[in-house]
Amino acid sequence: NGLPDDPLSYYTDRETTEAIYGKAKIGFDAWSVPVEGTVGVRVVNTKQSVNGNSRAGAGVVTPVSVSSSNTDVLPSLNLRANFRDDLVGRIVAGKAIERAAFGDYNPGVVLGSVTTTNGNPPGGTGGNPSLKPQEARNLDVALEWYFSKDGSLTGTAFQHDFKNYIRHKTTTETINGQAYLMDRPYNTDTAKLYGFEGAYQQFFSFLPGWMSGLGVHANFTFMNGGMTEPDGSRNTFPGMSKKAYNLVGLYDRGPLSARLAYNWRDSFVDTYNYRGLGMNLIVEPIKTLDASISYKITDSLTATLDGSNLLDQAYHDYHGTPLLPRDVRRYDRVVGFALRWKH
Repeated sequence: NGLPDDPLSYYTDRETTEAIYGKAKIGFDAWSVPVEGTVGVRVVNTKQSVNGNSRAGAGVVTPVSVSSSNTDVLPSLNLRANFRDDLVGRIVAGKAIERAAFGDYNPGVVLGSVTTTNGNPPGGTGGNPSLKPQEARNLDVALEWYFSKDGSLTGTAFQHDFKNYIRHKTTTETINGQAYLMDRPYNTDTAKLYGFEGAYQQFFSFLPGWMSGLGVHANFTFMNGGMTEPDGSRNTFPGMSKKAYNLVGLYDRGPLSARLAYNWRDSFVDTYNYRGLGMNLIVEPIKTLDASISYKITDSLTATLDGSNLLDQAYHDYHGTPLLPRDVRRYDRVVGFALRWKH
């Protein structure tokens, strides 16, 4: 006979969204510089009702019902300034929202055994039906120089201000007189991300013969910022590397096309206060090398050879001391060959 249904295994999240939006194309001259773009606004009202069950003790199941309604006004602006035929400036500004993942609203709470391990309280997991949508106010300013028909140099400065940023956190909660290390999503107060990215790309078509197919692409990104925790402390974003770059060798001429890409990202914090133990989980810098070469045999048939993780990069993370890793993972080098035919 089948086991009875677990009341914590299902719940409902009913959302009703009503929206109205408008957009207009605009164009004008600013100090003799032609400017064109779009401006718009979207107004969204969302009503949400979450219903489910939570187990706050052995065998005790409690119904949970949370209803909410919120209206968001989301303006947007996208402008392009044509300084010269080869020099373009862009400004993109606006507000956006993102609701939590479906599973994050689960009101159910699952608690572990009350037997402590190494002096630590038992663990537990749960969702948060009271989560608010994440809000972002974004500003990007870019300058693009197309110095040749197949070359460009671009730079972008950006700033993104967040409100109600969502992430998981492990904290001690007392349920029915017992302390548990509970992992659940929550809204932070405020967060900010800012930085700069630059890119250069060019094919050296002025070179003689087969060398005219050579090219290069390079980009670098620096970003910084963080979030304010409920206790007033400030942390960077989990998973955020402050510095990253990519260097790609290109070749495109006739039936032959090839790429060799080296990618590097700085170390980053994977998890703050890992499992409530007061230590952060840090990932060492990651570098990878990937390659691809393809040959067009006929107008319909192309052969491709791909290789990834050619450097056999190992993943390392640690708590505080790099020489004492918590985890060392090795991912396979992967080489694939494909024949692609199109009619």
